[in-house]
Amino acid sequence: VSTQSTGAQQNINNLDNIIKIDNIININPLEQLQQQQIIEDQCYNDNLIINESNQKRNKIIKDILIIDPFFGGSHKQLTQLIVKLLENRCFLLTLSAKKWKWRLRTSSLWISQQIPQINEFKFLFSTSMLNLSELLALRPDLIRLKKIIYFHENQFAYPERYQKKERDIQLAWIQTLSSIAADCIIYNSNWNFESMIQSLESGSQKSGQFIFKDMPKDQRPNFNQIINDLKIKSSIIYF
Repeated sequence: VSTQSTGAQQNINNLDNIIKIDNIININPLEQLQQQQIIEDQCYNDNLIINESNQKRNKIIKDILIIDPFFGGSHKQLTQLIVKLLENRCFLLTLSAKKWKWRLRTSSLWISQQIPQINEFKFLFSTSMLNLSELLALRPDLIRLKKIIYFHENQFAYPERYQKKERDIQLAWIQTLSSIAADCIIYNSNWNFESMIQSLESGSQKSGQFIFKDMPKDQRPNFNQIINDLKIKSSIIYF
């Protein structure tokens, strides 16, 4: 009985082998190539997905545009600190610390030409030495960014070198427009903030001390509205 069982098992194994061999022989060569190509394509796609995933993971995105038109003194120190803390995310544009009035009045055109047209910026940080409103007019693609402006000083209260010299109101006006254009305003002290707000308030009260007192009355904006807007988006960070 044992011998018969062993022989039967061998016959079954032989039959199974014959079926396997027959299947291999009867495979259409074209179908075999197609199946092989499908497997190779799938492997390629899988590798491509893995590589793309790794590239995205390893890619450094420069999403913070930092502009410092007067790169010196406390301005430079703050900018360098921010870049140090967020080094891999920052795209930095600077101009040397000279002729600060020219920087405030005219640097926006040069800066607009240096900013890459294709970028991944989400934030724009600048000191108050930039005419932000003018830059946004020159580069409207930057309007979508979260715009932050930092006041080391303001031109409403910044001491004049010569006491008898009349204050240059254009500089204060530029900073007013930049503040309106910004999404967030940061002052380096409460005095810096208050002195700017009080100067604007003197305009709403028609004070003789108003810095823009010579502005034609029929074109004066609603200063109360401007003040309220600035207060809402202003904060103090001492530096």
